[in-house]
Amino acid sequence: MGKTPSSVELAVQRGFEYRKSVTKSTQQRLASVDRRMANIMQLSFNLVTQIDSRTMQKESKSMKTIAVVTLVFLPLTTVATIFGSQFFTLTSDASEDPYRLRVSHDFWLPWAIAIPLTVTVMVAWQLWYRESRAKLEQGKVPWWREWAANMRKPRRNNDEEQAFVVLNTN
Repeated sequence: MGKTPSSVELAVQRGFEYRKSVTKSTQQRLASVDRRMANIMQLSFNLVTQIDSRTMQKESKSMKTIAVVTLVFLPLTTVATIFGSQFFTLTSDASEDPYRLRVSHDFWLPWAIAIPLTVTVMVAWQLWYRESRAKLEQGKVPWWREWAANMRKPRRNNDEEQAFVVLNTN
């Protein structure tokens, strides 16, 4: 026990210590590379997020432009449609006023159709929006997406199905 190690034993011990330090150094490098890779992945994620954010901002500006154009031209279009219809006529009499604007007795008709139709569309949209939002929050697929997916599936006609059955039974 009190024996001094031989030169071979010392060389082996130094070799083990060297290998231990190399292994420890390699582990530290691997940990450093792992942290670098995590940073690179985070950086690339952030870059993609920035690009997506810029795209969304451009699309948002486009939607605002469309909304403003609609707000400007929709009232003008409505007024032009009403006055361009047969509900208003410009007549001239030989009396004091050279021109008179006459309103048809059926002027109430477009409003009687347009107002309930607008209310119906708005209520239907609100119901659809709430249902879709609730289902998406629950993780379910809205009914209209399932319907659209079923509409895209190819269908076989009855002749193909009958031929398939005949071929498989023989």
